[in-house]
Amino acid sequence: MDTFPPEVILAVVERMDIRSTRNLRATNRRMHKIISSYEYSICRARIASFTLPPAGDVLSSEYRLRRPLRYGTFEMVEELERRERQCDDVLGDAARFVNFTTPPGLGPLDLAQQARMRALLRQGLMRCNQLADIAANPPCAAAAPKWYRLLGIGFYEDAMASRLSPSPSSSYYSPAGFRDVDPYTNYPARPLQRAYIRSLPLLDLAILYVCVNAMGLGYLSRAGAAVVTDPEVYERAMVFEECVLRHGTWFARAAVCGAGSDGAEEGEGAKAADARWKTMAQHIQDLGMVELENYEHGVEGTLPALKSGLLQRFKELEDLRHLHQRNHHRDGDGDDEKNDYGVPDGEDGGQAEDEGWASRFGVPYIFQLYRDMVCGPDGGKEAEDMNEDEYEPIPTLVRVDEVME
Repeated sequence: MDTFPPEVILAVVERMDIRSTRNLRATNRRMHKIISSYEYSICRARIASFTLPPAGDVLSSEYRLRRPLRYGTFEMVEELERRERQCDDVLGDAARFVNFTTPPGLGPLDLAQQARMRALLRQGLMRCNQLADIAANPPCAAAAPKWYRLLGIGFYEDAMASRLSPSPSSSYYSPAGFRDVDPYTNYPARPLQRAYIRSLPLLDLAILYVCVNAMGLGYLSRAGAAVVTDPEVYERAMVFEECVLRHGTWFARAAVCGAGSDGAEEGEGAKAADARWKTMAQHIQDLGMVELENYEHGVEGTLPALKSGLLQRFKELEDLRHLHQRNHHRDGDGDDEKNDYGVPDGEDGGQAEDEGWASRFGVPYIFQLYRDMVCGPDGGKEAEDMNEDEYEPIPTLVRVDEVME
């Protein structure tokens, strides 16, 4: 390729993965100069090919560390390729974490429907990555590596727990303001993340909600006997969902698969690598449990969860949809059409305004949307014939979500 003109080399490079591109760049001085000179253009073309391509910097997926990676660099594109592998690991058949054959509320799915469901869950996980990447862009400031290293030694857990007591005895007690440096609960980014959720249209909210709900169901399916013996198992599942929302595929793969397809570091066995990453994910969940306890105790300064913001926004859009339907039918035009939220009009369910979340949705509209996307408007007949109770996949999780609102 030494004699090829630069435009031919660049056309080839745009179709290569980043590892191959770097290897090609290292072959000689001419290749290095051409590829380095056009790094930003090459990366922009590659970024556009990913599911939900980011518009700004992204966070790295390292063990107990997430560095901001600048947009348009090979390092950033390599991270996006890593996230694709993380999705493959979590949603792959080997993990057996998500039920694609007979998912709750959808009934038995054929191969085409399973493929659509897998694609929608992938989109939901990538949306979680976009939520996490908010912390990599202004006005948020990147957390220093030293704050990541405090995970697992009790610092953040004890600092949070100590605020429940007027006389903390922990040797790891942190002064007020520790929240501003904790990169795992990431309080500085939380308001911006909730604002991002509010900016999403109805269908994207449905995809995001069902994605994290599927993660919670996967968590419970692996819990085994703990579903009966652990009185906090549903709270743990809710925290697991919240961690997926906050951290995306970085956390999800660590919790489900460990190191996954990226394998162990040099000199480390695969089992040891998986155990190390799973331990990291467990420590992150432990922080979430302490945060939930703080919220339930009314500890000052504890912020509501992202999932409560997701449910609240969906409720607002659903209320607007019902209002649109009432006005639509009151005006005497009964033809079905698309409303302002991009979903077909239907009959108003007539739910009372004071009903709770679990009952307000009855046959929940959020799952109707998802079922239509997976099975088609005329598909999922078996799911349509289910009674209302069967449409609530984990009623206890809905109750806990209300606590976090």
